[in-house]
Amino acid sequence: MKHSKHGRSASVEYMAWKDMKYRCSNPNVKSYKYYGGRGIKVCEQWVNSFEIFIKDVGNRPDKGYSLDRIDNNGDYEPKNVRWETQQNQMRNNRLLRKTKSGVRGVVYHKTSPNQKKVWRAAITVNYKVVYLGYYESIEEAALVRKKAQLELWGNMLL
Repeated sequence: MKHSKHGRSASVEYMAWKDMKYRCSNPNVKSYKYYGGRGIKVCEQWVNSFEIFIKDVGNRPDKGYSLDRIDNNGDYEPKNVRWETQQNQMRNNRLLRKTKSGVRGVVYHKTSPNQKKVWRAAITVNYKVVYLGYYESIEEAALVRKKAQLELWGNMLL
């Protein structure tokens, strides 16, 4: 592997590139289980070249941005990586394994020992969870969640 002098080893972009490679390839990194441990890889041309990574992704547009995968189950590769704000990245997270509904923001909720179980819809706004209500069907809860998402976030990440 040819090493080149790009003069950017202290840059935010270089650190993002280096961290991306570590979390996907080094089992000793704390976050490995969420990346390499789930099978997430860095494309070969980026593993071997910071310059190609920067050519494909570009410089970070502003201080509040960090590296984001568009498809959280996809690899780090040119069509799946962008610079994004933390707030937008929170909207783009994967469903947790414990989510039984299969719908983001909708969970099965037992209201009390004597009452029937219902579906609860919620959405995150400005880093706070806003509960949208309780519904008898998952379809109704999902519809309310989708409507709130359109109103609050626009068409982003639908």
